[in-house]
Amino acid sequence: MNSYNNDATLFNVNHNEIIKRTNSKQTIIALLLLIAGLCACLIGLPYKDTQTSIFLTVFIIGLLIIGYGCFRLMNKSKEFVYTKTNSKIIKKTLFFDMKNLVSLQRDIESGSFTENKLESIHNGNVRMDVLMSEDGNFAGVQLFSYQSYLFAPVTSIHYFNNEKAQAFQQYVTHIITK
Repeated sequence: MNSYNNDATLFNVNHNEIIKRTNSKQTIIALLLLIAGLCACLIGLPYKDTQTSIFLTVFIIGLLIIGYGCFRLMNKSKEFVYTKTNSKIIKKTLFFDMKNLVSLQRDIESGSFTENKLESIHNGNVRMDVLMSEDGNFAGVQLFSYQSYLFAPVTSIHYFNNEKAQAFQQYVTHIITK
């Protein structure tokens, strides 16, 4: 079993055909949530002097909306895009039993993806990190195995384009998840 550089993993290596772009729809939704939360906080101000808990309730709801808006702005406003087709990139992680390592490694390194009967499990000793474009024209994959309390790379990063990427995408979608 070969061991590869632990620093160069699929999810942290830059690829020249993948860019990070602002998702304007998600950014607008986040900004609207921030404005709605601020309005809710301001609406509660006239009730501040009364004995009721309306002020506190509306103020807390406003703060929760502001918090959710900040979360969406930080986490949902950016997306990765395959530049050749302007297609969104999907990140996926699948886990397998150790008995599947050899067949997965053989399929990935050979680039031939035939019909499989693999089952993905919740927490296995083999991890497969996958990047796929929504249109199926780009895919990236890397295998890891659990060794010494860490997942260590078993394969280098493999990228596929066009027909091979579509074949790999079919391969991944036919994996049964338990």
